[in-house]
Amino acid sequence: MTRRDESAFRHGLRVRIGANGPKGKLFKCQGQRGPFWKVKLQNGEWVWPDGIVIDGAGTHLQHCLDCRLPFMGDVGDLLCKPCQDDTFGTDEQRAVAARDVSFQRHRMRHGRP
Repeated sequence: MTRRDESAFRHGLRVRIGANGPKGKLFKCQGQRGPFWKVKLQNGEWVWPDGIVIDGAGTHLQHCLDCRLPFMGDVGDLLCKPCQDDTFGTDEQRAVAARDVSFQRHRMRHGRP
């Protein structure tokens, strides 16, 4: 029996079962024999994470250069959305950082510490 590579799995990751399959979330569960991974589909059904694809806004099936999991992205995407957020911050975090830099520049221009 071949063991799947679960090193890139993340608790709460939005996934699909196959590129066009049902959507759900990946959960790390605790059992009597130790931790295991299951996907809770939007309809409430629990399934094994065989053939999961990271859900995304794109329409092309690709493989992330960082986590190596398949993901739905746009042509030319190199990283899945979770890896992008881990590396560069979320859209919200980048917006807050840009506001902070702009505010600091404003204070410096007007001679305020």
